[in-house]
Amino acid sequence: TAVAATINNVGPGLSKVGPICNFGGFSALSKYVMMFDMLAGRLELFPLLILFHPAIIKEIFSGKRKSRV
Repeated sequence: TAVAATINNVGPGLSKVGPICNFGGFSALSKYVMMFDMLAGRLELFPLLILFHPAIIKEIFSGKRKSRV
């Protein structure tokens, strides 16, 4: 329910992330996954996947921007 609560931005989940608990008991890796889920929920999943596509990353870091006119 933690992933469902983060990707849907619905607030508290159930059990370990219920209304009286928090995300402090999760490992660092789990927190990073849930941070990605929060971004995916806010920005929508497909633009986020396109942003992290290897060709896009290579284009950004190579400094060679293609002008599309």
